[in-house]
Amino acid sequence: MLALQEIRRKKLQFGLISLIVGLVVYLLVMISALGTGLLSAMSGAVNSFDGDLVVFSADSNDSFLRSELTAEQRDAIVELAGADSTGGVGYMAATVQEDSASEDVALFGFQPASIAVPPVRSGRALQGEGEILIDRSLSRSTDLEVGDQITMRNALIDYELTIVGEVDEGQFLGLPSAYVVLDLWREMRYPGQAEDAPAVSVLLVRRDTSALGARIEAAIPNTSVLSKSDAISAIGGVTEQERVVMAIEFFGFVIGALVIGSFFFVLTMQRGYEIAIFKALGASSWYIFGQLTRQVVAVAMVGLALGVPLALVTDAALPADIPLEITGGAFLTGGVSITIAALLGSLLSARQVVLVNPMSALGQV
Repeated sequence: MLALQEIRRKKLQFGLISLIVGLVVYLLVMISALGTGLLSAMSGAVNSFDGDLVVFSADSNDSFLRSELTAEQRDAIVELAGADSTGGVGYMAATVQEDSASEDVALFGFQPASIAVPPVRSGRALQGEGEILIDRSLSRSTDLEVGDQITMRNALIDYELTIVGEVDEGQFLGLPSAYVVLDLWREMRYPGQAEDAPAVSVLLVRRDTSALGARIEAAIPNTSVLSKSDAISAIGGVTEQERVVMAIEFFGFVIGALVIGSFFFVLTMQRGYEIAIFKALGASSWYIFGQLTRQVVAVAMVGLALGVPLALVTDAALPADIPLEITGGAFLTGGVSITIAALLGSLLSARQVVLVNPMSALGQV
């Protein structure tokens, strides 16, 4: 093919633009991975909840930090949705102490034998109030492991707990998560008043039906029901963070389109005489533009082959505490974006191809 033959003849020229495209791909993948990592750090634990709906107290503004449901509200919701489809969750911020070191954590209390129970990756499930599960992010940042004894402090009260298992549920509000049974959470969250305190922070409901959510809000006063995705969006800063990342990705997309488009536009102008000869020999503008498009796609593919491994190497080299999460979606976003950007950028050359007059070639022979 003529397009590929020219690439072989001009290896340096096309190699440089492929390198630039590779760096743009790298930029898009890393931005997408950073956005995913930041979102996971803010809401990973909530996203791992095995529920479709989240019931808040109406006066909490759909905030896990302020929501408090009474035992009466909890029991009424369970009666409507079914005990096997609900699970109470409590939330509070606490501090884990080990020797002289301390670490802030997002502490969740869960109702045993319910959908709120997090799956244990290593160790065993909780069996009593003197035990705790920790998330993998906490074990990485503190070197804690199953079997260790820790002290958890809240309201100037120390609680001695044993780590019996590790989970992989993610972080919340940038803090590693830990899990205790709901009774212990209520004791820690409301010291001295656990009997009269709210029962849970929120209640998870597995059945995702708008009718059920509306029934709960209508039947049970002072409740607000959101889907899990809406509950994540309601977390302070998550929506703004997603918008910022999307804006940066868009600018990267635009830069990629302009860089590739400018290169091929200049290249097309330099090849005006050759294009005129092809037209004089009977080649249509569509045929010539098709050859140009093949070159654009080839350059984009080479750029992907350069940018993706570079992103993987960077991910492996960065410290674990940097919220970077490279997923298949990040590669898909980078690959599709740069391919579309390359094709859109090549349209800058389309008009130049059409305007080339084949008579100019005949006049110069």
